[in-house]
Amino acid sequence: MNRIMTEKRTQYEQGRTARASYQNLRKAAHWLREMHLTGSITLGKIPNWGQREPIEPLRILLDEFCADAEHTMAETSLKVARSAVRCFLFEMENHDFNTLADFSQVNVNRCVTSFASHYAGGLGSAISCVRLFLHFLHERGLTATDLSLSLPELVAARKMFHEGFAEDELDRLLAHPDRDTAIGKRDYAMMVLAAQSGLRACDVVRLELGSINWRTREICLTQHKTGEPLSLPLEPESGNAIADYILNGRPDTAIANIFLCHTGVTRPLDARSASAVISKHMKQTEVPAKRRAFHALRRTFGTRLLQNEVSFELIQQLLGHRDMDSMKPYLSIDEQGLKLCALPLFFRGEVGDRR
Repeated sequence: MNRIMTEKRTQYEQGRTARASYQNLRKAAHWLREMHLTGSITLGKIPNWGQREPIEPLRILLDEFCADAEHTMAETSLKVARSAVRCFLFEMENHDFNTLADFSQVNVNRCVTSFASHYAGGLGSAISCVRLFLHFLHERGLTATDLSLSLPELVAARKMFHEGFAEDELDRLLAHPDRDTAIGKRDYAMMVLAAQSGLRACDVVRLELGSINWRTREICLTQHKTGEPLSLPLEPESGNAIADYILNGRPDTAIANIFLCHTGVTRPLDARSASAVISKHMKQTEVPAKRRAFHALRRTFGTRLLQNEVSFELIQQLLGHRDMDSMKPYLSIDEQGLKLCALPLFFRGEVGDRR
C-alpha cells in the first residue's frame, strides 16, 4: 500500500491526478490501516501528509503571487491557480531551473509544454494560471520581459449548458423526502431552500444557526466562492422546513452548521454529499439526470426569476454574482420567451411585403 500511495502522491504533485481523487485514496488508505491496527474506523479527519512545496526562492514567489491574487480571485479559483503554478514550478525544478535567472522564454515554454499536457485540471487551465504567474513576475520587475506573452491564449471551449428543473420535476423532488424522518426533514429543507434562494451547495452546507435572522426573515452569509457578503430573504416555506429540521430532526450537538451528516460521526454535511442527496432523490423519482445535480436548483431559481421579468441587475444580486457576465451561463430562456424575441422574416415580392 505504501508503494501505491507513493506513486499516487508523485502523480498528484506532477498534476497527473486530480486533488479530489488523491484525497479520496488517502482517506481509504488511512481507514484501511486504522481498521488493520485497531479493528475500527473513527471517520475523523485524517492526518496532514506534508505536502511538497517548491524550493526557495520559488516557494516565496508562489506565496507572494497568491497573496496578491487574493484581492482579485475567488477562493476556489485561487486554489486552482496555486495548484497549477506549483506543478509548473516542480517541472522547472525537474529541469534544474531553480532561480529567476532560469526564467527564459525557451525554458518556460519547455516546462509549460511538458507539464500542461498531462495536468489533471486541463491544458487551458494550466496555461491560463501560469500566464497569470508570469505576468505577476514581470509586474514586480523580477523578469526583464513579460514571459506570459510567449504562451498561447487558448479560447475556452463553450461550456455545456446544464439546464434547471421543469416545474413538475421540481414538484416531484420536493414531495419525495420522507419528512417523518430526520434525514427526510434535512433533505427537504436543503432542496426547498436552494430552490427558493438560489444558493450554491457550498454555501448551503456552510450555513450556521446564526446565519438566519428569524425576526427579520433574512439569511446572511459570506459566499464561499467569491468571499462576498450576501443577504437574502427567507421564504416562509424554506423557513418552516429549516425550523422543522432544527427542532425535530437535527442531532443535538455543539456544531454550528445547520445541515449535518446523520451517518457515522456527527459532522457538517459537505457540498459533495449535498449533491449526492439531490442525485439520490432524482434517481428515485425518475427525474432525468442530464448532468444535473444540486446546481440545477440554482439554475432553476435564476430561470424562474427571468421568466417573471425580474431585472438582470436584481437577479445578479440575488445570485451573488460579481458581474453580469458571470450570470449568463446560469440562466436559460424559455421557448416562449425566444419566440417573443424573434423577428418576422419578409421576402421581397411576397404579399405583405414591407419596405
